[in-house]
Amino acid sequence: MPTTTTTKATSTFTSVTAAATTTQTTTSTALPTTTTTSETTTAPTSADTRKCHVCRGTPQICEQLYVLQECPADKQFCINELTNKEDASRTVNRRCGTQNECDSGWYQTYSDDDKCTQFDENLVYTTDFYCEYCCNEDGCNKLVNPPSPWSP
Repeated sequence: MPTTTTTKATSTFTSVTAAATTTQTTTSTALPTTTTTSETTTAPTSADTRKCHVCRGTPQICEQLYVLQECPADKQFCINELTNKEDASRTVNRRCGTQNECDSGWYQTYSDDDKCTQFDENLVYTTDFYCEYCCNEDGCNKLVNPPSPWSP
């Protein structure tokens, strides 16, 4: 433990309160002091960890009920799965996923499908269709059809 000895014997300070000024002189005797230092180490976090919106319930309520969550290291992409029905009902599943899922789902299958690329969650659709969307920025899958989709 390092030891510090204080040798200053006199100090003067002035304080102002309301409209009064007070000058005070303090004399002290030098006393040895001991200073203890401690060090705290925290584990580093990866800057590459993705945060995606994920469902907080069943797909029937996931369009409205979801939360931003850190994804596992092996699933660094955000995926939305949309199922639209002829009766105008739809389900959305928001989740973390892999690059392979994004490539085989969104990119190779749905990225050139107008029903998917032009989908607007504020409109009602009365046809059966399914779409997958993929993006890879934190929180990018808040909208069903992300504004910045992933491409290889």
